Amino acid sequence: MADDTLHALKAIAEDAVTLHQALRKATDRTLLAQVVHITTAHHLADRALALALRLTPQAAPTASASLKLVSDLALVARTVQEAGTQLTAALGRESEYRLAAAAANGSPVVVVGPSPQQHLRAAADLLKRVPELCSSARDRLTTAEGRRDANRPQRASHPLLP
Repeated sequence: MADDTLHALKAIAEDAVTLHQALRKATDRTLLAQVVHITTAHHLADRALALALRLTPQAAPTASASLKLVSDLALVARTVQEAGTQLTAALGRESEYRLAAAAANGSPVVVVGPSPQQHLRAAADLLKRVPELCSSARDRLTTAEGRRDANRPQRASHPLLP
């Protein structure tokens, strides 16, 4: 179970890095590309929450290591959800700009509030934190597993027994 969780955390971190790089390198900001980025962020958050759901029934209500691990996973999910919210705001703002530009027939367009680029930068900054958060969760999981293994009774070793 721990190996599956470690692998899933690593995959979430790698996918967050990929999305972060895509946002930083994007030269074309098509509406379709923006929707794909939003969907990707939502999938990342869903995966983090699925891990938390899978681990929560195993966590004893007072086991602080287990509760901290679930808390770490919730923080990963929240950070990616906030990035998705920023991406959605960027999409909405870009749509407003395009509608206003079309209606203005060449006149300068002024829209009040953060620009789509500001929302995209905020999302990228949030996504940049995800690998560190996943690493923290992985460290906590391996520490918890180590304690669990240390508490298991060891078989008596005898030179003639395998």
